[in-house]
Amino acid sequence: MYEIYFKILQIDYEVWNIRVPQNNPKFILEQIYNFIVEKPTIDSQSQFMQLKTFLSALHESDKSTFEAVKPYNYKGVFNGKQQTILAHAAPSFLQKNEFLHWMSNQLEQ
Repeated sequence: MYEIYFKILQIDYEVWNIRVPQNNPKFILEQIYNFIVEKPTIDSQSQFMQLKTFLSALHESDKSTFEAVKPYNYKGVFNGKQQTILAHAAPSFLQKNEFLHWMSNQLEQ
């Protein structure tokens, strides 16, 4: 069931190419987070894979232009511009508030 919601969210981003609003990205980030954290296997995945899942959903362009490179580099279109997010210092994905605060700061750079 949760995978259906996740797919709907992905379709919204692919079809409508939604940008994270400059004035309140935390709302969008939290919505994406809430869908992903409900996936049955997310808590058993590595931090790298959790971040890859989250950031690939946040990525605003064709899936072929998103790249996740170990250990923690993620390249894609976020907030309307090409960015590389260096996630070495990211808090645990499962620490919701800390992670969303960190992610919001990354998008503002």
